[in-house]
Amino acid sequence: MAGSLSNIGLGSNGALSYDIIEKLREFDESNQVAPIDRKITSTTTKLADLSILTTMAAEFKSATSTLSDELSYLQRSSSVSGDSVNVSVVAGTSIQDFSVDVISLAQSDIVESKAFSSETATFATGTETITINIDGTDYDIEVDGSTTLNQLKNDIFDQTNGKVNASILNVGGTDPYKLILKSTDTGSNQAITITSTGTAIDDLGINNNYKYTAIASTNTHAGIDETLTFNVNGVDYGITVTSGDGISEINTKIAALGLGNELTSSIENGALVLSSDDSSLTINGASATTFGLDSLSKTTTTDKIQNASDASLLYNGISISRTSNIFDDLIVGVSITLNETGTSNVTVKQDTADITKNLETFVSKYNELMSNLN
Repeated sequence: MAGSLSNIGLGSNGALSYDIIEKLREFDESNQVAPIDRKITSTTTKLADLSILTTMAAEFKSATSTLSDELSYLQRSSSVSGDSVNVSVVAGTSIQDFSVDVISLAQSDIVESKAFSSETATFATGTETITINIDGTDYDIEVDGSTTLNQLKNDIFDQTNGKVNASILNVGGTDPYKLILKSTDTGSNQAITITSTGTAIDDLGINNNYKYTAIASTNTHAGIDETLTFNVNGVDYGITVTSGDGISEINTKIAALGLGNELTSSIENGALVLSSDDSSLTINGASATTFGLDSLSKTTTTDKIQNASDASLLYNGISISRTSNIFDDLIVGVSITLNETGTSNVTVKQDTADITKNLETFVSKYNELMSNLN
């Protein structure tokens, strides 16, 4: 007789039904598996919470360590009223106020040549040596009739090991090219002196000039006319001194010779001053003594665009000088950079920006940790 089975096992009244088995399974899961799942979920949550708390505790510890670091309390800042200087300070510098009165800036030496038609123009008439002296050291450069302006530029930089920076400047006009020599560093010890064994520096238009200063004199020539002779570069040039002539008339008559760089004159502080490219200028004539020309004092000068000079300033009224515009050894921990002449007042004070930031971080991390712990 056909029919459906509702029990497992044929012909057995004691067999378990499917519903009973499901209920038994559900009962076992509820009493054995579910507690394990709940424990796993709880443990996972605790581990995640512990990880978060551990991270927060580490961040709080870091904030505490930063706040306790003494370097935070040694930070310094500077403020400057005035535009003559910039000031930077390092941690631990003494808190202080000072004034800086910049008198002059340190400068490089700059020399220019006469104008040439091209960068490849030659200048020397023969083989000779040009000597450049800077910072007490001589640098020799060999030139000849084929040496070009551009070659000389490169040789100057190479031979002086970069202490003299040479360039060629196009200034415009019919002959636009000029050789420009500039000391790389600043300071009076960077003055450039140029000599040559021949006429090269004259051919370049870079001349050493000599200033001859006579004794101040208000005397006038008395007596018959006479000739006052100036020996310049081996050639005699004479002017006639007449009765009643003083240094004013002598000055006018020297100008009338029209010798240019070879011999010019002026009157300074009641004395006749002669300028010449001859280092061995001599003067002959009876009236030389009358006008103080028999005892000349000689100084060497060079026609330059800019003369090398030291920087000088008054620090709280004390005169200070350096070869550079950066004074980083005047005050421990303070570097002063000169910008222009003038007075500036400087304040070095404690920089509390880091302390404030660290306190804010400490409070934030503490509150965050406490909130999550609760």
